[in-house]
Amino acid sequence: MAEPHAHLDKALTAEQVPNPGGDLMGAIDAWMTAASAGLFTPEDIANRATDALELLLANGATAVRTHVNVGAGAEALRAVREARSRMDGLLDVQIVALTSNPITGPEGRENRRALAVALEVGVDLIGGCPHLDPDGTTLMSDAFAAASDAGIGLDLHVDEVLDPEVLYLRELARMVTDGGFAHPVTASHCVTLGLQSPEVQAAVSRQVADAGVNVVTLPQTNLFLQGRNHPTATPRGLTAM
Repeated sequence: MAEPHAHLDKALTAEQVPNPGGDLMGAIDAWMTAASAGLFTPEDIANRATDALELLLANGATAVRTHVNVGAGAEALRAVREARSRMDGLLDVQIVALTSNPITGPEGRENRRALAVALEVGVDLIGGCPHLDPDGTTLMSDAFAAASDAGIGLDLHVDEVLDPEVLYLRELARMVTDGGFAHPVTASHCVTLGLQSPEVQAAVSRQVADAGVNVVTLPQTNLFLQGRNHPTATPRGLTAM
């Protein structure tokens, strides 16, 4: 059994990093505040990540892909790599460098440098959140270029919002098809596909399948975080299946 989408640097921190609003932006803000305050040491991250991996192993997982925030520096990445080494021979662990936003334009200079450092330390894939960047299309294009140079794949958080006008999944599939990218590509979340018409869902799904893009649905996460500002007729926040 595989866990295709974890965040081991954040594992087991719900009590230390409360999310008062309960939504996605509240979770992001709470974590960034905690990280900026130095709430977690590398040793703590490594120990929590190890504990989480042991729980996954005990419940039947033998492969885990984890995203790790790299915008604040490489300490968390090194800590998760340490946790992976502790579980060597028991679990196969892939690490995705999850970039911070913005990463495009002049304001994204430091976050681009942080990604470069993460690549030097060692990751298996490049991640990012195009829907949270001022220029999501450029983010994806740059991510493809960086991953191609490094010889690794992509795993992006895609369309994790409830705005049906946001649909980077379609553009991601087009980039794979047109660019001939030679490494695996995964789109995680893909919430807004579930808000499209049946015709758009079918067309985009065909594009994604033809491009060979893998999709990771995250019902537990999205059912919890999405739709909290819709007190009635609350959307589920799930992708189309």
